[in-house]
Amino acid sequence: MRIYKLSLGTDFFDDAKYNLLKTKLLVSVHPNTKPKGQSKQSQGSSFLEAKKGDLFYICRSNQSVEFIGMFVDERPLYSTLKGHEDWTERSYELLFDAKHPRGYDPKLSKWWSPDDNSTFIQIPQSEFKSFEESILKPVFEVSLKELNNAQHGMLENTTIKINEYASLQQKFSIYKNDTKQLLDSVNALNQIELLKIQYTYKQRGEISHQPVVLLRSRLLEKRIEGIKITEALINTTKEEIATGFEKNVFHVWKDPFRILYTFLYDRYKKELVDFFNGFILGIQNELDLQDYTEFNFVHIDGAQNQGHDSIWFAIYNKTYSTHKLAKQLHLVIKDGFEYGLYDEITKKRDQLHKSNQLDYTHLIEVFKNHKEKILNDNSMEKARIGAYLDILEHKKQIILQGPPGTGKTYTAKKMARQMLGHEDSEQLKIIQFHPSYSYEDFVRGISAKSEGGNIIYESENKLLASLAEDALNNLNAVNKDVEELSREREIEILLAQFSEKVQDEIDENGSYKITDAVSIIIVEEDAFRYTGEWKTSQRMKFKDLVLAQLNGVNTRQGLKKLPGISGLARQHSSYFIKVLNQFQKVFQAELKKTFNKKIEKPELKNYVLIIDEINRANLPSVLGELIYALEYRNEAVESMYALDGDNSITIPENLYIIGTMNTADRSVGHIDYAIKRRFAFVDILPNADVINNEKSKELFQKVAALFVKDEKVNSDFLAPDFDYKDVQLGHSYFILQEGTEEDQQKELKLRLKYEILPILNEYVKDGLLLETAKEEIQKIANFEF
Repeated sequence: MRIYKLSLGTDFFDDAKYNLLKTKLLVSVHPNTKPKGQSKQSQGSSFLEAKKGDLFYICRSNQSVEFIGMFVDERPLYSTLKGHEDWTERSYELLFDAKHPRGYDPKLSKWWSPDDNSTFIQIPQSEFKSFEESILKPVFEVSLKELNNAQHGMLENTTIKINEYASLQQKFSIYKNDTKQLLDSVNALNQIELLKIQYTYKQRGEISHQPVVLLRSRLLEKRIEGIKITEALINTTKEEIATGFEKNVFHVWKDPFRILYTFLYDRYKKELVDFFNGFILGIQNELDLQDYTEFNFVHIDGAQNQGHDSIWFAIYNKTYSTHKLAKQLHLVIKDGFEYGLYDEITKKRDQLHKSNQLDYTHLIEVFKNHKEKILNDNSMEKARIGAYLDILEHKKQIILQGPPGTGKTYTAKKMARQMLGHEDSEQLKIIQFHPSYSYEDFVRGISAKSEGGNIIYESENKLLASLAEDALNNLNAVNKDVEELSREREIEILLAQFSEKVQDEIDENGSYKITDAVSIIIVEEDAFRYTGEWKTSQRMKFKDLVLAQLNGVNTRQGLKKLPGISGLARQHSSYFIKVLNQFQKVFQAELKKTFNKKIEKPELKNYVLIIDEINRANLPSVLGELIYALEYRNEAVESMYALDGDNSITIPENLYIIGTMNTADRSVGHIDYAIKRRFAFVDILPNADVINNEKSKELFQKVAALFVKDEKVNSDFLAPDFDYKDVQLGHSYFILQEGTEEDQQKELKLRLKYEILPILNEYVKDGLLLETAKEEIQKIANFEF
């Protein structure tokens, strides 16, 4: 129990101001109040940092003792009193009013007593007895024990329990899916709560370069002024802020929940975090796992301040740097409780239990059943993959570098499998670079096609641009609100029906007339292909028509001004708008209907591109302008080739690139600094521990001695301008298939003769190994099996 003396002196607070503060259950101290007595910290700082549950008694100079209060909120606010604007205030609950305000000894000489000029000072526990005898009993007729009981009772009433956090989560889940309730709740916040939130924003300092923080701050100011927050106000404020930035800073901030949830969560956040940190530590201790496990805790204030509508934690073996590849003791609060064993790799929960109220005893029983699985989940390889994935998630592109045979491609595939949950997926593409590889092969280029007896040349997306487009489409869908996504899907369904009608007419008449001179000749999967008197055809993308319909466009000028429309739609707006008008006419009744059906929002997907032997191509030439896009994700760059009238290419944040690089290859020098700065480089080195045969390990050590000494320095056989880490043969050459001893011996002989010796001799020929290594290589050739 901590108890403070707090003075609201008559020199600063007359009776009117004092009573106004008391009515609002607020107390005030200037933040610059100096140190006093035995305290090394300023009294102003102590006031700001006092914890929930801390007690204080109020003095009015040395004239009276007024009441005992308890802090119930650790968030301060700037003073609500006129003339005290730079003072700070704190909320409290009243425990005891003074029965005899002047009942204390006015000559009591303590630095925490009413006669001292201290403002906010802690009473040391060693002097609690003196405080009880000189102030508590004579002024309040209360003992120290009764004060302690009152404190615990008040804490019990003001502390949220875990089942109440489940109710809180449900409330935020409603806010996330119901904008009206979200806005109503934000607009219902009282002035004191708004000022507490404002205090936090004022402590941030300069925020002009942080668009989302700036947006929230301005909306908060409007609310404090009494202006209600609406979607229109949010959008107007966004537009005002966006003018100060070069790019669309609110591209992924369309959902009002992601912007406003912080106002509703601010009052709960610290207490929730403190509670769950203690709750999880308690579970670790009860299961005797505190020395073997770490935990990850995620709450409503989610990653990058975007907002979650769930609360969860994972307890996992500390072998791993994060929970992502580990088996976990997992609890999720979302519309109730779910808990059990969760395997991040398989995405499976074992013995999953669901309930509306949490039974702590049962939770511990369930977790105990899985304790050994957590303790035994200590694979170093999985942990290593997890560490690489952490780097990849942070940097977005990574190069696994090392000498031949260290399993770089194997590791890259395992990383992809962990990110995607499987390896056989449209979200994963694998390619191997070679010296003649070009931008036109990898990003976007021109292809020749035959159409109507003519050869036409069209730009088309290659591997990287195509995968980037898929990833961006997924990211954009995730960032749309449910209503917009549902309406878009309904329009797509109607447009698919319209395209069938177009195809029927093409089948019957050879084309579908747009004008007398221009017709649709082919219905493709994602576009109408149309042509006129010119020899080549053009593509009318369905997504342009959907975007126009979503935005209520029905005129040519409206289409040309529509943000996000393709370049070709602007250039050929007269043709696009005629087809759109025909579509609107055919489905006039259906398009006027209110779309009530809501679809489930898609999950954010990861997309992975593995580039094997990435250093063998001329990277600046192959990547072109995408060198910039690798660093500035979600920002469009201009390609040298236009696709459907649009030159832009965007690499979104959910596309990850894993490259592999053989450091023994001299072409590593071709990677310039601009590329090196955009990739994280991770060494994948030889590892004898993974070799599964004793003879193989013995042979590995003999080969390794050509490159490295025991002290992890270059051997005498290695040319001085090479590092053993770059050229030493890796463990993959020595890992054998499972089988009999005889089968493995036969395989190892073949490996030695046709894989290991040839590359060692090549190293001598190329000058990586010195001539003196020939004798040792001969000894290796005569290795006894």
